[in-house]
Amino acid sequence: MTSQASNVLNDELQERRRIELEVIKSIMLDDFCVHTPSAWHSAPSTQVQTYEAVLRPEIDAQKKHVSVVVRFVLTRLYPNTQATCYVQVNDKRTRGVPLYNLKELEERMNDMARSLRGTEMIWELINMSQEYISAHNTAPPEGTRANLSLEELMRHRALAAEEKAKLRTQEEEQQRNDEEQKRSNELAQRIEHETRRQKQVIKTEIKRLRDTPHFSLPPTTEPGTGEPLRKNDDAAFRINTLLLHEPVHIDGMDIERVRRGPCVAHVPLARTFLCTPFVSEDTLPSDVLWTLEIVPISSTYYMTHAGQRKLSEFEYELTRLRGVHAPALVPLLGWNRRTGQRDDAPSSTSSCPLSLCLVHDYGGSMQLRTMLQQYGTLPCRRVRQILTSLLQALDALHKHKLTHQSISLDAFLFQDGQVRLHGTLYRQRLRDMHRSNPLNTLDGMETDERASMMDGWRAPESLRNPLIYSAARDVWDLGRCACQMLYGEHVTQQFVSPEALFETRVLNSDSSPFLALLQAMMRRSEPATGLRHRNCWRNLISFRRARL
Repeated sequence: MTSQASNVLNDELQERRRIELEVIKSIMLDDFCVHTPSAWHSAPSTQVQTYEAVLRPEIDAQKKHVSVVVRFVLTRLYPNTQATCYVQVNDKRTRGVPLYNLKELEERMNDMARSLRGTEMIWELINMSQEYISAHNTAPPEGTRANLSLEELMRHRALAAEEKAKLRTQEEEQQRNDEEQKRSNELAQRIEHETRRQKQVIKTEIKRLRDTPHFSLPPTTEPGTGEPLRKNDDAAFRINTLLLHEPVHIDGMDIERVRRGPCVAHVPLARTFLCTPFVSEDTLPSDVLWTLEIVPISSTYYMTHAGQRKLSEFEYELTRLRGVHAPALVPLLGWNRRTGQRDDAPSSTSSCPLSLCLVHDYGGSMQLRTMLQQYGTLPCRRVRQILTSLLQALDALHKHKLTHQSISLDAFLFQDGQVRLHGTLYRQRLRDMHRSNPLNTLDGMETDERASMMDGWRAPESLRNPLIYSAARDVWDLGRCACQMLYGEHVTQQFVSPEALFETRVLNSDSSPFLALLQAMMRRSEPATGLRHRNCWRNLISFRRARL
């Protein structure tokens, strides 16, 4: 009876051991095995099995550096008797845990085994051991090089190199931005100084115009050149007041006449004078100063019916131009064709020569060309601001079915820190009229820059039809001027075309929309003359969004 009960107990204990063994092997896989005693070292009769487990820490990053081999010796009466635990200190697979911790671990496992007698304890011992070696090991901290695989090391090196390159790019970008900001500040100070000087000159000139009822007439030769003028051309400048074709409305008043001041500039086919509204002294605005451009017409052709028709067509365009308003355009305020009796002496029997007089707002005296000659180039940030405002001005002009026709560095003036376009439409139209039938004896030739410009920098449509002006041609010319602002006045002589420039020059990393805008403005393909204008505005919208 006793033998039968003993067999039943052994069978029950063996089944429990079998189930525990299967569960642990399914969890630990290759890190757990059953150790069979060697035939040369026969085991004691009380021994059943020896389990061998490779214990690893719970932290994944430590598993490559820490492991402990433990053997569990079981008797036939296990789990009614405790397992005996042996830490294999000399096993090559045991690493990453100090010796004194290994001895302490062995003691803790055997103490825990005695406390768990009567239950399956192997998995509990394994869990406790893993927690212990997770807290007591010499594995390198997570993220260090020793804790990385070769693949991870290569990836970290690539990331480090990329981060270093990015940092170097940021430093270079910051250095460029600092230099650009310094140049912008210097430019702003120069413009502010020039603006203050201009305002002081304007105040002095207005006071002088008020205090002087009549002005000395200009000499019969041009100052500094000695060029003799024909008598009629010289006489065209001898006026004190000018009656406008239509009144100019300002501060609730209708200005019908202007008073001519001193000559301030010699321009092709004309002379430019300062002028002020001609009203009573009490109502004269204190800060209003305009410019008067007088174009003598001494050719007999313009006395004929064909010549008169050309002048009438030109005056019709001037009337349309008066309706265009944009902050970056110097507005045309008024005009008149002087012929016959003198405006300033209606009762006089003397007659004055034929001339065309244009009155426009005072746009400043500093030209963009002068600024580039002093500073070489303008900061990219400043050019972006200028280009944006001028494109909007051209948009306002083109919506009235008009074109500027003569955009060049000489057409830009600085006033109160803002760049404005002057000479809109009429400057080039007068040149074209002069080529076909001379207007007067004054110089009407283009500047040296336009005369010596390489064909690659001219708008493609201007090479085929020089006298046909379009919105796309204005856009191209403005793009060329933007390149000169960025890379210098003589870039049109240094490179044969914009494409050659764009291949060798790059802008800042944050200026891709700006570069795309420039390239859209100077697109050369055959169907692009119409597309250039539309693509320009699409790129301008993208560029403005990118700057927000």
